[in-house]
Amino acid sequence: MDQVELGTTGRNVSAIALGCMSLTHEQQMQSHATVIKAYELGINFFDTADVYGRGESEEVLGAALKEGGITREDIVIATKCGIVFQGLVPEYEYKAYDLSTDYVKTSVEASLKRLDTDYVDLFQPHRIDYLTHPEETARALEDLQQEGKVRHAGVSNYTPDEIRALASYTPLTSLQTQFSLLHLEPI
Repeated sequence: MDQVELGTTGRNVSAIALGCMSLTHEQQMQSHATVIKAYELGINFFDTADVYGRGESEEVLGAALKEGGITREDIVIATKCGIVFQGLVPEYEYKAYDLSTDYVKTSVEASLKRLDTDYVDLFQPHRIDYLTHPEETARALEDLQQEGKVRHAGVSNYTPDEIRALASYTPLTSLQTQFSLLHLEPI
């Protein structure tokens, strides 16, 4: 598997990451086998988010890594926060976005517990929260890095202007741009 630098981190990762959105308890045996096989094929970069299966993806990924005897130092885990669905956080009645300091820090703690790890390599706001100033989000990301819970911060699904706004308050080491047949703008 070819390796590339992850953003500006100095850390090499597999050129292909395993997107973990479909890892579930219901398909636990297949999910674990997928993670282990991906690692055996040279994939060391695993991308998940707190909202994937309302946290289930992170739980399954953490358990699969343990089952496969995959050491934490040999892999890179990226996770995201900021999209809040009803049921993920009880006080949110409807889908919302929250990148406030309290929510970002609470989200990381929950992700660490589900992943059964002490840190994530890459932590990214999943979508913009127009009600939280980028300076507040940046402060939370920097606090988490200083605490050793997050190694690097990036963004996911941000527009160029949204990236510039957050980057004016904190360094961003990666950009996960929305790109698909329905979203061709990055080309």
